[in-house]
Amino acid sequence: MEERTITDRITTIATVIIAITALGVSIWQGIETRKHNRLSVRPHLVFLTDFSPQDSELGIYIKNNGVGPAYIKDVEISVNGKVIPNSSCNWKSILNSLNIPDLAPWMEWLCFNEGASIKNDEVIGLLTVKRENITKEKFESLKKAISQIDIQIRYVSSYEDCFSLKYKKVKAQP
Repeated sequence: MEERTITDRITTIATVIIAITALGVSIWQGIETRKHNRLSVRPHLVFLTDFSPQDSELGIYIKNNGVGPAYIKDVEISVNGKVIPNSSCNWKSILNSLNIPDLAPWMEWLCFNEGASIKNDEVIGLLTVKRENITKEKFESLKKAISQIDIQIRYVSSYEDCFSLKYKKVKAQP
């Protein structure tokens, strides 16, 4: 009888160890699944600039290289270190600050509202001009002006993870 009691105890202890191990594996799997789900919808915004003479459109673009959509929270644009109020929709003031107001009629710009989204692989022109609408002198003025701009975009993923993208006075290539 005593032998049976020892066997029962060993069986009970083994059962408890197996159950605790299964619980631990389930919790670990849940954590890893949560991490995977966050990564599977993570946006990754990048700036693209295009000032090559052979292209039909010139400007600054934003592309979402991530897998999920990017939801815009805030856009801040500064010219030579001075923040432009209401930057994302105040491009005329920005062009005036850059001393290129005469380009305004030919420029196309994007006005971001909070919550606007950029889906994966989408490319959006932030500030663009068609090559046919610009002379060589204005093209050079635009390239010089763009090098005076700093842009910061704060955005979130579907899980509300926060990210930031900065464009810092990058000289345009000829």
